[in-house]
Amino acid sequence: MHLQIDLRNESNHLGQFRNNFDCKKVEEVQKRAKVSFPEPILCESKCLVEDFMGDSRPISEYLLDESATGMSIRRELAGPLLQAFLKIVFMDNFVHCDLHPGNILVRKTESSPSTLNSWWDNVVWSDDGRNNADVESYTIAFLDAGIVTTLNDNDQQNLKDLFTSQPVQW
Repeated sequence: MHLQIDLRNESNHLGQFRNNFDCKKVEEVQKRAKVSFPEPILCESKCLVEDFMGDSRPISEYLLDESATGMSIRRELAGPLLQAFLKIVFMDNFVHCDLHPGNILVRKTESSPSTLNSWWDNVVWSDDGRNNADVESYTIAFLDAGIVTTLNDNDQQNLKDLFTSQPVQW
């Protein structure tokens, strides 16, 4: 509990997650990311200031939307969310221990294609008549990295066995 009270630890955890997900490079080069973590700006033991995750909504709002559009967005979010979780657990072994809908934000972004070819590839009309030259995408932001852990080999193997024990049915 003492480790969580000192906000410098959370700042360090955010820095590690940002490095693991190469957030700085993704945000600068691609101008959009699928997964992000807040950037610590100023930190003392009892105060942590992070960059503002503007125009973000809690993922719970998307989970409650049962409309056709809502289900489509949920499917779009599921891949990056699962990939991030698997990376956190199996590749980095630096596990966020407080992942719940209140600590996961979603930011909708529109990105203009960067080349003429990619622009031309995206100039199609959607079923509802909208021009898709500006592609909507979503960034998932994980908050509150105060509690993290690493897993021993046995725990990682148990999780691998769990994920491979049943086929996924959609």
